[in-house]
Amino acid sequence: PSPSDATLSLIEGQNIDMDSVNITDYNPSHVNYLTANYGDYVLTIQDEHLVKRFGKISDTVKIPKSVKSLKAAKKYLQREWNKNKRDNGHSLECKTYGHSKWRIGKWCRVYLPSFNIDDYMYITKAAQDDSGSDEWSCNLTLLDYPPGFGEPTKTEEDESS
Repeated sequence: PSPSDATLSLIEGQNIDMDSVNITDYNPSHVNYLTANYGDYVLTIQDEHLVKRFGKISDTVKIPKSVKSLKAAKKYLQREWNKNKRDNGHSLECKTYGHSKWRIGKWCRVYLPSFNIDDYMYITKAAQDDSGSDEWSCNLTLLDYPPGFGEPTKTEEDESS
């Protein structure tokens, strides 16, 4: 699933118990600006939000000689960026109203201006709670990116060899 397919949303003041919000930055000093040289081109990718929060932390990727086109070089840099992204970012833990729509593996639009979050996040944990009270709630854990993000996907060729 893609973030653009998200049908779920968590919105401050509407469906988030603000007393339950816990945000954890992990590896905030990780690379947030990546460059690579390919021929006469300098290719760059950056995460503007992380650059604003932690300052520019850059690294350079060496494009392998086996890469024979600018398009392939951009694709290679994007794959390296994706590997990098799964190693940094932040997680969000919060409580919302109970509903069967909150499921692991779903993308969710998150709008929490108090914490400067306005982005899509991936649900990694969802625990429904109906512990005898009149209120059904759900505890969620969300990450910037799904586990395994940036890892090469298996193709039929990979599986047959």
